[in-house]
Amino acid sequence: MPNKNPKTKPQVAGAVVYRDGRVLLLQRSSTEASYPNLWELPSGGLKSRESLEAALAREVAEETGLSVKPVKMIGSFEYTLADGSVREQTNWLVTVVGAAEVKLSAEHQQFAWININEIEKYHLSPEVEKIVEAAFLASEQLGL
Repeated sequence: MPNKNPKTKPQVAGAVVYRDGRVLLLQRSSTEASYPNLWELPSGGLKSRESLEAALAREVAEETGLSVKPVKMIGSFEYTLADGSVREQTNWLVTVVGAAEVKLSAEHQQFAWININEIEKYHLSPEVEKIVEAAFLASEQLGL
């Protein structure tokens, strides 16, 4: 059921996973109802009483098998699902803690570690593209 109250849009945590000068992108499964085959960031909805930071760690682990540490909030955007419901995604620059072997969940079909010059090779939404560019800039400013 679509969320009719704009003040209570379901919240989504998005992670710009940064490692060795590259950012992790995931390609949505071709069977997804919303945005099939689109490249995106690891992300997912907050559970009841879950903090954004906890949701980031949980979603990245579920979708990629990676452990991450939040570094900096990058920005947010809204998007609409196939059923007409609207979500607000808050995105954080995160770094990998420990091993960096990606193990995809069934939600995604491929992954890619990209550098700033490779963004145009991937079909990203304009919102995600802006967040990824901002994350690369923040990583430089933070000396990552």
